[in-house]
Order: sequence, then C-alpha cells, then structure tokens
Amino acid sequence: MNDVVSHRRSYLYMIPGIDAYIEEKMAKLLVVDDDKNLLLGISRILSKAGFDVITANDGFMGIQKAQNEQPDLILLDVNMPVMNGFQVKKILDNTPATQYIPTIFLTALSDRGHILDGLNMAEDYLTKPFDTRILRLRFLKNINTEEKPHFLC
Repeated sequence: MNDVVSHRRSYLYMIPGIDAYIEEKMAKLLVVDDDKNLLLGISRILSKAGFDVITANDGFMGIQKAQNEQPDLILLDVNMPVMNGFQVKKILDNTPATQYIPTIFLTALSDRGHILDGLNMAEDYLTKPFDTRILRLRFLKNINTEEKPHFLC
C-alpha cells in the first residue's frame, strides 16, 4: 500500500468501505469562500480526507472554476462581496454545464429564513463554525459520482 493512501486513511474516521472508495476515485470538490484562512483550513481538511480540492475566493471565480473543472460537489459560502452564494447558485443552476453539480452552502448565517432559502436551492446547508466530521459526511452523502459508495446506500 502506498504512503499517500495510508496517509489519507489516518485522517478519516472509521467509516466502513471508505478506504476502497477513496482508492477507486478521488472526488473533485470546489470550495468557494472569500475568507482565505477558512478556505485554506477547509482545503487542508478535505485534502487530508482524500478529496481533490479546488478553491475560489469569490463568486465569479467559483462560477468559472465550476464550469472549467466540473467538480463532483461545490461547497459555497453565502456571505461574499460583489456576488453572494445564493446569486452564484442561481447562475450555476441556469448554466447547462453546472446545473446538476450538487452544492452545499457553508455560512455563518444561521437564522431560519436563510437556512430555508439555502435548503430550497442546494442539497445541504451547514453553519459556521462546523464540525469537520459532519462536513466530511455531508460531502460524501451529496457527492455527484456515478456510483455512490456502498456504505452510503
């Protein structure tokens, strides 16, 4: 077994079947957030968990990267300058190349109205601060791959 796979495993929680799934396919995730420190932290967490992570620090860059990279899932902040996450999601949903990419909102907005709006637009909605275990599992649950890992069925 190579060092990279064994290194990844050490950061995963014990989820039956995850090892074989990660060895089979590294899911590509796009993380869009204007907070550079949070972007770096989330990228490290998800990379260590075995995901191929792409980042964007604003909505415009997020749309471009989603179109060009075709990620399996997008983690999208709501509070961003110029174009917020809800606006980004509407554009992604109206673009044929990105309309079926699942999205999870990750934001500090925790009031009922924002949560309901977010859940009506995206597959999931997480609030900051977040638990890394929950973030990983939500990603795995919503990932857009041809075959879901058997432990999620």
